[in-house]
Amino acid sequence: MKKIFAYYWVFGGCFLALVGMFFGILGLQSMLPIRGLALNSPATSCLILGIHPNPGTMPDWTKLDQLELWQSKKNASITIYSATVTKYLDYTFGQLETTWNRGSIPSLSLEFWSDNPDNSTIETRIMQGELDGYFADFRTRLMTYIAGPDQQLNTRDDRRIYLRPGHEANGNWYGWSGNPEAYIYAWRRMYGIVNPGFSKSQLQWIWSVNNTDQGGITAESYYPGDIYVDWFGIDGYNWGKSFVWGDWNSPNSIFDNMLTRLRVLSPNKPVSINEVSSTTTPNGVAAKNQWISAMFEYAHQNNIRMLSWFNEDKETDWAIYSGRNGDTIYQGQNVYSNYATAVKDKRVIGSSGDNPRILTDKQFDGSQICGATLILKAYLSGAWNIDKMRNLLNSKGLVPKTDPYNSNPRVTLEAIPTNIIDWVKIDLISPLARVTKSGLLQSDGQIIEPDGSNLGGLNVQPGLTNITIGHRNHLAVSTASSIEIPASGQIDLDITTNENVKGGNQATLAPNTYGLKLGDANGDNLINAFDRSQLRAVPDQINTYSSFDLNMDGVISSADRMLIRTKQDSLAIKQIPSAVKTLTTAPTKNPQS
Repeated sequence: MKKIFAYYWVFGGCFLALVGMFFGILGLQSMLPIRGLALNSPATSCLILGIHPNPGTMPDWTKLDQLELWQSKKNASITIYSATVTKYLDYTFGQLETTWNRGSIPSLSLEFWSDNPDNSTIETRIMQGELDGYFADFRTRLMTYIAGPDQQLNTRDDRRIYLRPGHEANGNWYGWSGNPEAYIYAWRRMYGIVNPGFSKSQLQWIWSVNNTDQGGITAESYYPGDIYVDWFGIDGYNWGKSFVWGDWNSPNSIFDNMLTRLRVLSPNKPVSINEVSSTTTPNGVAAKNQWISAMFEYAHQNNIRMLSWFNEDKETDWAIYSGRNGDTIYQGQNVYSNYATAVKDKRVIGSSGDNPRILTDKQFDGSQICGATLILKAYLSGAWNIDKMRNLLNSKGLVPKTDPYNSNPRVTLEAIPTNIIDWVKIDLISPLARVTKSGLLQSDGQIIEPDGSNLGGLNVQPGLTNITIGHRNHLAVSTASSIEIPASGQIDLDITTNENVKGGNQATLAPNTYGLKLGDANGDNLINAFDRSQLRAVPDQINTYSSFDLNMDGVISSADRMLIRTKQDSLAIKQIPSAVKTLTTAPTKNPQS
């Protein structure tokens, strides 16, 4: 969408923009398929709360204070618009300072303009170096801003910023659209001048596109490349019938297509929704109120990490606070009650008064997965020795650094910690979806994330969920009953006591101590004659990581064959509904990176 500085530079281009959008968008959004819950990762996300607060080039801070009082949460990020013009540097950095000092991280949408009134080829001129002086000045000012009061980088008072240059290049309403090669060179040139010296905990770059391509060039054609981009961003609106080419669209139909494409382009980038809102036309205030709730739930279920509402009645009645419409009144202002309700959700991250840098590093860079933390404990009978599990596989260097369960994406570590027994697989099954992820089993029985933290981000959505634990040559077990998983908090689940396991389907290791049954050598969730016959056919081996190594000592020998001969046939008792959609969690960060 054309923004604040565009009003002053290309006022006459607004009509052309609408004409282009008419021919480019007509019928397209309404034809996009409506999808299911999730496209890539159903893990309930930590959704950073942002907003473009009000009309005009300068935020109305008093009104923003009132908005945050109404929604009972301070915004973690505030969207500011500016342009690559020297005379605006004082304005730009004044707004950054004010935003930070009032407790929010600025998200700067930096539009590519220059002092030259003809900006139709601005990306080419940036590529040729015309704005190098501006970018150098910008970096100097940015260094001062990020260094904070002590004017020293990499100290406790460092500030943060999201930088979103040249947004919506795949549209046809900006001067930096239409020439992907020049745009990429322009982005990289700016990055090369501005970025050096800043860490990822200080500066994050957002490459943001329109939700649909206009002008016959795809968004992917404008991608600067993984090393130049930290976040993906999408701008999308429910235009309704506010223009003749529009139609009423759900969040799914607006965002699914582009979200899928971006995650194919670079699967591990966090995704933000940088501009979003809905009109009331033609369905009315109540329909917009419901749409707001649907948009937040869409963000949670599709692993969106940041959402910034466009709170300005511009082309139509986008605002959710102090606009011309609302479903209720708050201190004399029209407001939409469902917005405040959605913001109060514990899954939505506001500004932290306890953190001088507003967000944690993982929240800021989009790597944190939100949801309940699970303290999960289980034993493997194959590794059990008298009163504890032994880590012979690990001591011989046989536990693989890449998880063996084909997680999507697969997790690879630089080293396996010394207290790890093996990889295990965790399934979380709700009536609507199934989440699968890999974990590391410690010698004390606790299952942890590959990065060493407690299991987190596990809930498909808050509600009843069954948890299943599996291993490559042990029978999987499932919780005895569904567990209520909240949006946040901690759950303690001890599988080593049989009362927590469906059917009591575990091996007895010691009095009141139980573990998963060994013997499922072929991984079919059964222990039977097929496992025994296959194990008999396998020759003895040493220094091996194999499902036929039942006692997990790195050796296939008669000891393993004796173990399976003495075990009764058995089957895994798992609570897995027949009609669920199998999905995978978001990538787990390499603890060594």
